[in-house]
Amino acid sequence: MNNHNFPLELKIYVSSRKLLRKLVLLINACFIGFWLGILKREHLHLVDQLYYDNTNQYCDEQYNLGGLWNWEKKSLDKYFQQCKSL
Repeated sequence: MNNHNFPLELKIYVSSRKLLRKLVLLINACFIGFWLGILKREHLHLVDQLYYDNTNQYCDEQYNLGGLWNWEKKSLDKYFQQCKSL
């Protein structure tokens, strides 16, 4: 889609929205990095437990029988060719 015919306000909106998304990602990365540096290993395990206890996705039979993600298949093919089972 060619946007050079769009009004200036719309161009500013689109650009500022992209910038906002990047800023949110940066803030999130800083937040996660800070807490990874502060929390003890056992606390990180509890964070994982809280996440998985409150997420239904991994209890769904269809999800669990869905097979590997593409990146998992590629990693297995590249680094674990000698393995007989997963």
